[in-house]
Amino acid sequence: MKKLIVGLFAALLTMAGLAAVPSPQASAACPYTGCVDTTTVLNGPTQGFRGDRLRFAVGVTAGDSIGTPRGSVRFKFVKADGPKRGTKFFFNKRLKNGVASKTINANFLINKGKGSGIWRVKVVYLKVKDSKWTRSTAKSTVKVYNRKG
Repeated sequence: MKKLIVGLFAALLTMAGLAAVPSPQASAACPYTGCVDTTTVLNGPTQGFRGDRLRFAVGVTAGDSIGTPRGSVRFKFVKADGPKRGTKFFFNKRLKNGVASKTINANFLINKGKGSGIWRVKVVYLKVKDSKWTRSTAKSTVKVYNRKG
């Protein structure tokens, strides 16, 4: 009988707002109310030959926002075919006025992957810690051929 009375009393206090009830914390993808979505654009060749210099240019924009995203971009190259499929390596480049570029030698890709083939290129914008910009990515594919003759 005591438990019943205590339970009813607790229910009345809760309904009246006099007793605290634990509730889950709110969560959001961005901890700030003014988060700004970014868009990452990757420009570069779709094919090349051994010995070519492949230049990839990346731009990070923030839509209608005032300001330029600060941070860096990470280039990730992954071999998509052949016996060494899955071979990967990374480069980080700091953004300057929302733009970054990376020039790599096709020989480097071929030597890393132990042969020519298809490479997937993924670029991820990495924001500065505690900034209003959101993370964004861009992808592309490049086919590297061996030169004949």
